[in-house]
Amino acid sequence: LYYVIAEIYSSVSVGVLFWQFANDVVPVAQAKRFYPLFAQMSGLAPVFAGQYVARYASKAENFSTSLNRLTAAVTVSGIMICTFYYLSNAYLDRTETKRGATLGTDGTAEAMVNKKSKPKLSMKESAKFLASNQYLRLIAMLVLGYGLSINFTEVMWKSLVKKQYSDPLDYQRFCHILWCACNSNPRLACRCSDHARCHGRS
Repeated sequence: LYYVIAEIYSSVSVGVLFWQFANDVVPVAQAKRFYPLFAQMSGLAPVFAGQYVARYASKAENFSTSLNRLTAAVTVSGIMICTFYYLSNAYLDRTETKRGATLGTDGTAEAMVNKKSKPKLSMKESAKFLASNQYLRLIAMLVLGYGLSINFTEVMWKSLVKKQYSDPLDYQRFCHILWCACNSNPRLACRCSDHARCHGRS
């Protein structure tokens, strides 16, 4: 249950909520400008997380203590997300209010402040809308195929790594050092992998 919730929290909850907020804030005309920047900034997360696990969480006395340290980091990250989300919305409200005040009181300001409410679809209605649109249906099939191929490959790769590192802490340290190297510089992945392998055998 712990790993299922961790997978859903990282890949579904945080990702979907972030891009939903980004779609509400960033205009369509500015999407090409800001979305690549968001994607590049997200690549820093595995680097910091890998360093945290390799240098602190995996140095615990046992695997249970390591999980407690990881859970504490996730909790702090969640609190930071809620805080930044609140501050972002407060800033947007102040900006829209000031912008509306400069337009006068002829009704245009109110129209600018009060955004058009988007229709909220249920899961069933969203599935119907997705199935009725060929373009979205093809994109959904593409994303589904990508997710399946990545997960199948990851399962096979992790099973091989598990044979090399039977100790959970060594396995945890190796994976996060490798992910950190792959996201910071792909050329360092092989060197970092060799270093982690030698460290695991020692």
